[in-house]
Amino acid sequence: MTSGTFDLLHDFHLRFLKQCRRQCDVLVVGVDSDLLVRERKGPKRPILTEFQREMMMNSIKYVEFVYILDSLADYTVVAEMLSVRRVFVNQTFAGREREVKVGSSGADVIIIPDLVEHDSTSGIIRRIKAL
Repeated sequence: MTSGTFDLLHDFHLRFLKQCRRQCDVLVVGVDSDLLVRERKGPKRPILTEFQREMMMNSIKYVEFVYILDSLADYTVVAEMLSVRRVFVNQTFAGREREVKVGSSGADVIIIPDLVEHDSTSGIIRRIKAL
């Protein structure tokens, strides 16, 4: 299981999901709700609605199941409900694995290292604005 905003899907997202999928049988992805994205990234985000982002994520061959994540508590509920064994996060969590809340599922937190220079939707937006 993993989660994220996945606003303006880009190659880093796909590389990350591919690496996750290589380490599990079924990949479950939580897509942050519009409300959660606004809380984290500001009132002008997300660019695409949660419905659009969920549809994109559902079309990716590495992903078997997608749900909208309204809160961090939802993440724990889904992990416990599905008896998730592995939770995938990016390398920004290296050394902070204990911060990832997976409830009583007993899931291992797996760091997926960046294979290329990390890119983000925020970084892409900054480059677009600079044009």
